[in-house]
Amino acid sequence: TGEQLYTVALPKGEPTFDIEPDGTLVIADPSSCEATVSTLSSPTPVPLGVPACKVRRLTGGRALLVVPGDEDHQTLAWTSLQTPALHPVEDLGKHGVLESAPAEMNETEVVYAQAGCWAANIYRTSLAEPGAPPPAPATCPIAVSPRVATLTSKTLRVRLHCPPGCSGNLDAHIGTARQLRTESGGQSIIGIGLPNVSIAPGGYETQTLLPSEAGEEAPTAAQLVRRLRHKQRLYLRLDFDIDTPTTYGPESEEEARTYPHIVVPIHLEATAHMRDRSRR
Repeated sequence: TGEQLYTVALPKGEPTFDIEPDGTLVIADPSSCEATVSTLSSPTPVPLGVPACKVRRLTGGRALLVVPGDEDHQTLAWTSLQTPALHPVEDLGKHGVLESAPAEMNETEVVYAQAGCWAANIYRTSLAEPGAPPPAPATCPIAVSPRVATLTSKTLRVRLHCPPGCSGNLDAHIGTARQLRTESGGQSIIGIGLPNVSIAPGGYETQTLLPSEAGEEAPTAAQLVRRLRHKQRLYLRLDFDIDTPTTYGPESEEEARTYPHIVVPIHLEATAHMRDRSRR
């Protein structure tokens, strides 16, 4: 009917909330991890009775919440509104890094997603006996996505992905597949100072490599373009010195120092300038 039932002010920032058909409203303030309840008979917000950083679902007199845990962890848990008490479902890791999508709840079950290295794992569990999900991967390797290095007339770019987040630096060499089989093979394209890598959980970072001016020790992008046009197959080897965090989060002291390397083919990107030259 469009009739206004009651009005509740939202906290500043990015609060989350859900409402039941009977008008019951739960709001969570992520800055304080405090939550309130309002109803038609009592619209003035009152404390929920348990801490909550986020509200995921409100149904059947229960609230599905993201609640604070120890050492900056977050936990998926549910509570009854009538008798508030937390019932943990899943440890979401430090700062909630393992929550790949908001969870859902009905009268009897919870469905939630746990982040993996390359895809989310979906679980369904009962409210009465949630059990424990399989442990998340302790760490995930850094990857190039897509698995090619893109060359233009000015730059060479690679797109890096690190599911739980990572930081460090990289070195890069160019050569044929045979040249790059040994650690010292290929031609370095990094000058003084190694490029920094800093990727947030679930994020991507595009690294732009290669000087485009002549006179540098490293080959220029234009020189590599000419080699590719002469049908020479070139590859890029990335050598990393990087901290990959455990599921405790990107700022955790429990980080794994790793030194992986990745070899990907170099593909020539057809820019407008290149297409104009090919028509001549």
